[in-house]
Amino acid sequence: MQTTKLSDQHEQFCQRYVIHWKGKQAAIEVGIEPKAAKNQATTWLQNPLIQSRITELRKEAADRNKLDQDFVLAKLQNWADSNISDFFDINEAGQVILKDLETLPRELTSQIQKITQTKYGITIELVDKRGSTIDIGRYLGMFVNSNEVGEGTLEQALLKKKRLLTMAQEQAKKGASEHEKN
Repeated sequence: MQTTKLSDQHEQFCQRYVIHWKGKQAAIEVGIEPKAAKNQATTWLQNPLIQSRITELRKEAADRNKLDQDFVLAKLQNWADSNISDFFDINEAGQVILKDLETLPRELTSQIQKITQTKYGITIELVDKRGSTIDIGRYLGMFVNSNEVGEGTLEQALLKKKRLLTMAQEQAKKGASEHEKN
């Protein structure tokens, strides 16, 4: 639990942010003008109190829904491994036949995003394999977006930014001192 209280606007921003994970949208929803919302969201997401509150809200939601990292990773891996051929057979005449979906395991049917009946037959759209794979990569720390808050991702990005700034400042000092010597 945090010791310093957030303003009502900051608390509402955190509450909105954890619904859809879009900083600009959350800022607009709490009264920030659309033109300034992206910059304000970026600033707020760098605030340690806001980061802490977002982490708390995320944990509360996970606890409420009995979700953990293993559950999420298993779902993402299932979706990343989706294969359209799991849903069709080809008969002796070379026709594509839809399998009886009621007989397929839930792990397979959960990969279906949409089923449409057209005048030509049935189309099945599976979940986004690429998106699921990228989400797994993000979890594993392979990609860092400076607006993400998670175990280490934002902290790592901020530390990297700070190190680069320090290096640039040291280079500038070194250049200035060499210039003074000449």
